[in-house]
Amino acid sequence: MIKPFKFIKTSTAGNRTGFILSVDNIIQRKNIVESIIKNKNIEAEQYAFLSKKENYCVMDTFGDELCGGALLASTVIMNNFSGSTSILSVNQSFKADIITRNKIQKFVKLSLPLKTIKNKPRFKFCNQLGVSGYSVHLDGIAYFVTKEAIIKNININLLNKIDKELNTNSFPCLGIIQIIDSNKLKPLIWVKSIDTITYEEGCTTGTIATQLSFPTKDGIWFQPSGQFIKAQINDNIYTEAGVEILSEGKIYLSNNE
Repeated sequence: MIKPFKFIKTSTAGNRTGFILSVDNIIQRKNIVESIIKNKNIEAEQYAFLSKKENYCVMDTFGDELCGGALLASTVIMNNFSGSTSILSVNQSFKADIITRNKIQKFVKLSLPLKTIKNKPRFKFCNQLGVSGYSVHLDGIAYFVTKEAIIKNININLLNKIDKELNTNSFPCLGIIQIIDSNKLKPLIWVKSIDTITYEEGCTTGTIATQLSFPTKDGIWFQPSGQFIKAQINDNIYTEAGVEILSEGKIYLSNNE
């Protein structure tokens, strides 16, 4: 039996993150990751460890990628517990503000430095998918963004071939973003270290990659959840979305689950 840990599940524009709080031991983290992946009852699109350090918090995702949805949600969690909205993740410091709220959601605006963009969009034809689009590299995650219909069934084998073709092997995660209609996204994320493929209900970094590739004046992109995420790029990267805390409590997991 793994020692019980505090768990909070959030939604950022429909994208669910499971937060494990105040677990710093590397071996314990590894055991929790393995158990959660086997457990079908903890429904989230990604998981992250969150710890308070003095006047800021540290967030580490399972896949070591930059996860904008989790950054926005961790702001709400830490604000509730300590009043702080400063986050350290992927060796960078981020600052977010809660700009408005209603009975269900808090709307958070996050600022990311331009160095988060590892290369600007490059137009190319992806032979493996049979469509053209833009390749965009962000911290810890690479994206391919297209307006064309993807008819192929995307599996691990195909993603490995796409990864090789796009030369994104060094990134922990690969995302495929398809633009439906004019401003609706269909995001898929492959976390390589745990070999999971997820069609996400909302994708913040994918929205940033889309705004970089196909910029719009208002930067508003609707997610599969029906909610929107806003992204704008000028002196910094600014992203904004609604965050809701879905549940919280303690979780008990067995190594055998």
